[in-house]
Amino acid sequence: MDNKNIKNTRNIIAQVDRILRKNDVIYWLEAGTALSAFRDGKIFDWEHDIDIGVWRHDLRKVFNALDEFNKKGYKINIQKGMPLVDNIIQLYCPPDSDGKKPFPDQVDIYLFTKKNNYVYMRWLQKPEGFLAKQRKQLFELSVLLVNEKLKRFKKIITFIPIRIRLLIFNIVLKLHVLTSSCIYHRFPSKYFDSLKEIDFYGVKVNITAETDSYLAYRYGQNWKTPDSGFNQAGKWKNVKARVLLKMSYLAIPPIDIDIIRKYTL
Repeated sequence: MDNKNIKNTRNIIAQVDRILRKNDVIYWLEAGTALSAFRDGKIFDWEHDIDIGVWRHDLRKVFNALDEFNKKGYKINIQKGMPLVDNIIQLYCPPDSDGKKPFPDQVDIYLFTKKNNYVYMRWLQKPEGFLAKQRKQLFELSVLLVNEKLKRFKKIITFIPIRIRLLIFNIVLKLHVLTSSCIYHRFPSKYFDSLKEIDFYGVKVNITAETDSYLAYRYGQNWKTPDSGFNQAGKWKNVKARVLLKMSYLAIPPIDIDIIRKYTL
């Protein structure tokens, strides 16, 4: 990475840290960013984003932070265009001063929910098991019915009153959650009850205080050894952090059409 990219990366990390702290949002480095920052002191060259975790119960504070990110030129996409917030908010970083895509170009904010001494992140959009593909397609169609991103049929969709479309989405959402299972990311809550700061591109950022144990739980006992084929070989599927549970293990998230109107790309 050249000096310009290092400077840009430091500026993005510093801005994310400053805005979240200003809005009293507790956050920590998550997933591949936690691994690369702690083990290698940098973002992997083949990555393009920063992964961070926050508490879902801090959602109102997170929304306040999103307003500031928006003013700074970040594009925001909540829950892949759904009229709800369950596990992911994506920030697309503004271009560099020369108009080029920055590095990193994206910040993925993952929302975690604490329950019974564990923390969970659910993937509503990825059902598993019987008729999983069909379930996924039906759910995605119900989302498109509400967020109006299906341009080919937008005139037909918008002809239907929004209250009717929201009613349909609500029915599909409840059936989807009550009858489906999915892979959760599940961690002992001890990993996030205590955080520490590490230096990341000259910025003090949060990471779990039990970093070694967390990374072994997240990536396996060999996490200290770089493995360029970890994702390609599907090794990530067998780690302790991934568990199959009923989607209904966590509550159905409330629907909020204003989320789409304000943030969806």
